[in-house]
Amino acid sequence: MDRASKTLLTLTENPIVILCLLNGMLIIAGMLLDAISIYYVFLPIFIPLMKHFNWDPMWFGVMMTGNLAIGTLTPRWP
Repeated sequence: MDRASKTLLTLTENPIVILCLLNGMLIIAGMLLDAISIYYVFLPIFIPLMKHFNWDPMWFGVMMTGNLAIGTLTPRWP
């Protein structure tokens, strides 16, 4: 497990809180970058978290894609 994943786990061990933090990070990142770049940056951080909480990778991928789509469609400030 890398340092970023451990840092997220030091905040809380509650999987619901971690999932809410990840959703917020993905929506904000989706406003700033394209989806492919976000996958390359965030997946190495999120995969150890998925293994730690025994989350299904297919479910997590659908959740991540949905959040990135919401972030991409969110209007940006001028």
